[in-house]
Amino acid sequence: MRGVYLAILLAMLASGCSRPPAGQPAQRSVISPNGEPLGRTDNPARCEELLGAWFASTDRDNDGRLSDAEWLADAEGWFRRVDADRDGFVTVSELTAIRRVTEPEQPPPQPGPRGDRNRQIIDRAPDPVMAADTNLDFRVSPAEFRLLSEKRHGLKSRDGAPDRASILADCRRY
Repeated sequence: MRGVYLAILLAMLASGCSRPPAGQPAQRSVISPNGEPLGRTDNPARCEELLGAWFASTDRDNDGRLSDAEWLADAEGWFRRVDADRDGFVTVSELTAIRRVTEPEQPPPQPGPRGDRNRQIIDRAPDPVMAADTNLDFRVSPAEFRLLSEKRHGLKSRDGAPDRASILADCRRY
């Protein structure tokens, strides 16, 4: 059974590694630090717009920084939204279902040299939600997700809490 889940996870990772049709720039998923897909774009300004809107909705006290409480409230809300069957765990199938709703259809993979495709898969970052699965049971518990969220909060923090600039810095990868 684990082999099936591993195949599904690898297929999900590979699906984001497709090449755009000739003449079109590559679109990337814009994802909140807690793993919520915000949209797809090939434009850094649009990336900043999407992440900026996420930041504004998460910064409840409008102080320009994300406190531990604000960050974790966002993480907990996202976890509850993904846990469709309310069993207290997020699974690959639940993530797939919500991503079909929140992200537009991606173009089918374009053929390319096998070595290039393999390099793209290896270079791809781990899934931002399933990376929390520390016991490798192919589901993420609230405790696992909270630990990963706290770690990400610490990585983004400057002087105690992430500010808008540290969040928007992720758009530079475009």
